[in-house]
Amino acid sequence: LQRSLVSMKKVRGTIADWWGKFGFIDPAEPIDHPLAGRHGGKVYLAAEDVQEEIPGIGARVTFFVYSDSNGIGAMHVRPAADSPA
Repeated sequence: LQRSLVSMKKVRGTIADWWGKFGFIDPAEPIDHPLAGRHGGKVYLAAEDVQEEIPGIGARVTFFVYSDSNGIGAMHVRPAADSPA
């Protein structure tokens, strides 16, 4: 799917759900985008968009938001600097 970067601003959030190859991030602040409500305000996360190993559900992460025809998603996802290793 064609992706469009929503903002150049890095966003913070927490891994809310994970099912092996994909999951959802609960953003620290609501994402300002017309499709942001499509998944209950959560941001889609695909395994291939994870840049560094993340401990799992509950882990704090940083990411950039993109949009595509399915809604909004996270790319360049990595553990937040203040997240325990």
